[in-house]
Amino acid sequence: MDATGQQTLYISNIYEKLSKTELKRLLYLLFSQYGVIIDVIACRGSKLRGQAWIVFKDALAAANAMRGKQGFNFYGKNLKIAFSTNVSNIVERQSNIQSTNSNGERPKRLRDAEHSKGNAEAENPAKAARTTSTSYAGLIPNKSLVAGNLPSNITVDMLRLLFQNSSGLVDITLNSENNKFAKINFVDEVHASMALRQLANFQLTPNYNLQLSYASL
Repeated sequence: MDATGQQTLYISNIYEKLSKTELKRLLYLLFSQYGVIIDVIACRGSKLRGQAWIVFKDALAAANAMRGKQGFNFYGKNLKIAFSTNVSNIVERQSNIQSTNSNGERPKRLRDAEHSKGNAEAENPAKAARTTSTSYAGLIPNKSLVAGNLPSNITVDMLRLLFQNSSGLVDITLNSENNKFAKINFVDEVHASMALRQLANFQLTPNYNLQLSYASL
């Protein structure tokens, strides 16, 4: 395989209930620690759900990312990562090569992805432009969450039990005055976002539903 193709990772078995915008943002955050990312391709078409492509600036970063995140538990599903057999349009432009099959056509999987991506944005540009930061009280996504609407008898141990299945948890601090609020810190924004989606509005008691939002910066 041409080394240029190894700049692109093909990711499958992805949790399918995220919006395209949120999925792309989370994948970028998850993989950008390994090197410069020049494109993330993710689509909502029925044939392409649960799949994405991540294009790195260089092949070494892609290789490290694949080793580092192979099997990563992403919203309860383990990511499956492989080098893409296709070369993305961006890599083609940068390296001035043509990615074709034996008939001189664009590889079908990326053709479908690019076509679906264009159609989705054309059909609903407002949805395509919407970001996660407009949700959860309009706060900017970050690695810390604030929990509210807590019962007065809540303890740190009880909250820790609630968040024990949320990977990347660092610590939990409870408001010392009235126990009405707690701050939950994670190793990064990706893990915080996953916990937020999983536990927002969780019913703590018949009278209390957990209110979660990103902490203000």
